[in-house]
Amino acid sequence: MADNILSRGMKIDSRCQICGLEGESSNHVLFSCTWARQLMSDRSVSSQFTQSIPWLLWLLWKNRNDFLFEGRMSTTSNLMEKSQKEASDWLQVQMIEVLLHSRKSSCGYLNAMDAKLCFWTWAVESMSNLKIRRVILVGQEEDIIGMIKRPIAWPSFKFHSSTLSDMLTNISQWRMVVEEKRCNKGAFLIARSVTMEDR
Repeated sequence: MADNILSRGMKIDSRCQICGLEGESSNHVLFSCTWARQLMSDRSVSSQFTQSIPWLLWLLWKNRNDFLFEGRMSTTSNLMEKSQKEASDWLQVQMIEVLLHSRKSSCGYLNAMDAKLCFWTWAVESMSNLKIRRVILVGQEEDIIGMIKRPIAWPSFKFHSSTLSDMLTNISQWRMVVEEKRCNKGAFLIARSVTMEDR
């Protein structure tokens, strides 16, 4: 903000670079700038507006920086649409219900395939031990799912595919589905909490 930079003794233009009014503060950028007020008074705002305010403020801030440093500025409708999408995504993630959650600490694998095989073995074994008889196993590992569904196409992994297949006989109804990690938000958030947030 221009006010902060000026208070540190640096010489800069103190006007808001978006609306031209004197005294660019964080309050001005987010609430009193004519551009921010225009956005807040937009009549096309839906009932989701109050839920999207935090994202709208963040996008206003980013928009100001994009304008200052890159010379580009989003339209009000674009910002409103983005903030509502961010709010909707966040609310959707909050509604995920994880019925069972378990972790296995593993390291020291020779390669990625060994790690994936260990994970899938553990997942199938866990479902079997919990006596869950109807299971949909979802993951992004097309190779592992492929070797279970079509073991003949994966002769190098015959031992692993037969081991997993034998374990799956303890589960009466099962199927495996390939899915991108962004589509399985519950698993993604649990994995992130373990790897990034030390929980």
